[in-house]
Amino acid sequence: MLLFPTSLDTWGIVANEALSVGVPVITSPNAGAADDLIISGKNGFVLENDVELWAQNAIEILNGQHEFVFEAPPQIEMVVEYLLKSLKNLVH
Repeated sequence: MLLFPTSLDTWGIVANEALSVGVPVITSPNAGAADDLIISGKNGFVLENDVELWAQNAIEILNGQHEFVFEAPPQIEMVVEYLLKSLKNLVH
């Protein structure tokens, strides 16, 4: 799990990296990725910066009390198809 207790971060690219390999993230609402990328209960938690609250949730994660869902990264074929469509739209 990644603990990301930021007081101010415009996004938090480390959260993207953690989630891309199936690692749940606990972050504060001060991270730009909070509630957009990190969804409480789905792939981690967005919690106020409170040590006891974070410790409680971290222990629950370590004990397997939460089942998280991680989006599969796009297949290379899908990425290439999207890029080709985008390029065609630029030409037309």
